Amino acid sequence: MSEPAIDRTLHPLPAPAMSDADAAVLQQNRRVASAFMVARCEREAARNWDRFYTNNRDKFFRPKNWTDREFEQLRASGSDAAGPSTPAAAPAGAKQDGADETAAAEAQLDEAAGASDENTVLLEVGCGPGAMLFPALRKRPKMRAHACDFSSKAIELVLEHPTYDPARMHAFVADLTSYPLASTLAAHPFGRPTVVSLIFVLSAIPPRQHAHVMQELARCLPLGGSLIFRDFAHGDLSQLRYHMRKDKTWEEPSLLRDEEGDMAALYRRGDNTFTTYFRAHDLARLAELAGLEGSIEAVHQEGFNRKTGQKLPRRFLQANWRKVRELPEEPQPAAEGAEGQGT
Repeated sequence: MSEPAIDRTLHPLPAPAMSDADAAVLQQNRRVASAFMVARCEREAARNWDRFYTNNRDKFFRPKNWTDREFEQLRASGSDAAGPSTPAAAPAGAKQDGADETAAAEAQLDEAAGASDENTVLLEVGCGPGAMLFPALRKRPKMRAHACDFSSKAIELVLEHPTYDPARMHAFVADLTSYPLASTLAAHPFGRPTVVSLIFVLSAIPPRQHAHVMQELARCLPLGGSLIFRDFAHGDLSQLRYHMRKDKTWEEPSLLRDEEGDMAALYRRGDNTFTTYFRAHDLARLAELAGLEGSIEAVHQEGFNRKTGQKLPRRFLQANWRKVRELPEEPQPAAEGAEGQGT
């Protein structure tokens, strides 16, 4: 049987509201995990990601070739810093999750980088085994790249890749919630990045740390540099599924922390790594605090389960930001008692 067609649309904000039925789903099954489970996930975050990459190596992530379709910053990389631009829409039916989520950030990278890759330095955070890194460098033979990940196993896979070239690539382990990224990269021979990619990474970091992480990434950039972003939006199918299933009373629920003020809910995946879901106004606030300006767009696609008749809504947010304001040199301290990152 052929796969169901996927209706994919790119919306300028405000994005279409979710259906009443989906909103009702999010209101059910909101039992929160015990403090013990929360502390355990925080304490074992690095171990959980190392285990993930040990089990999956590079098989879970196919090369991220969709990025040329979505982010024009990456399409013709260079150091020219023009004003904010609008990401190009991907063809209808393009997949944005799982193995093929790797195809919307390269176009973003092209748009951010400009006309020539000779002076472009990319920083890919949460690089995993290099599913976006290696295709991007292969297409741009003069571009250089920093790449970091929370998992030492992921960086080991990058370093073992047959095309890893230390003359063009700098891969290292870093916890984005505490690592002095800006000062470290400024002292490296490649210098500061002109483009930072933050693709399906911020959602794996607890919300209390989001402002700190975004500000440190912005400090890495020169004025006019670009930060490209894509991640899960509030109401995505994967979030709805946490609330569709009924946890047994003796089992720890997936919801680690419920929404609190402007803090999004924090969930635990089956492998005990973190995930969260973004609203556009929260992203806009984080960007403003980090001295970034640019567009935020909602990506919606809807599949259809032929067997059950169920609609399968996928919701993502993507952004192209330019650095327009310098932040204080000294990083603001992370929130007291905040967790380590999750990717």
